[in-house]
Amino acid sequence: MSTLSARSEDYLKTIYKLQAERKVVRVKDLAQTLGVRSPTVVGVISGLKDSGYVDQEHYGYISLTKEI
Repeated sequence: MSTLSARSEDYLKTIYKLQAERKVVRVKDLAQTLGVRSPTVVGVISGLKDSGYVDQEHYGYISLTKEI
């Protein structure tokens, strides 16, 4: 796994928090919580998936991997 930027860490923390509260996390949930647009979330999530930190169903829910 690669070194995380502060922004990526913020996303992981937010995913963790939303998963605990709601059980499911979607792109729009992250965008609303973080105050960014959905395309921004998609870009960051793509990098986190490539690094092995998160899984995402095709156009679906986002979850942390077991590595976290």
